[in-house]
Amino acid sequence: PYTARADDLPKWASNFDHLLSALEKVGIDGVFTDFPDLARKKY
Repeated sequence: PYTARADDLPKWASNFDHLLSALEKVGIDGVFTDFPDLARKKY
């Protein structure tokens, strides 16, 4: 499992939206996050 965190992005992700877009692109259809407000903006 992976938790998408806006305050601890991977080095390759420029922001939280970029992280979520990349995860979606590789086929992830759900995420765990401590930032549901930011994830909800994306979806």
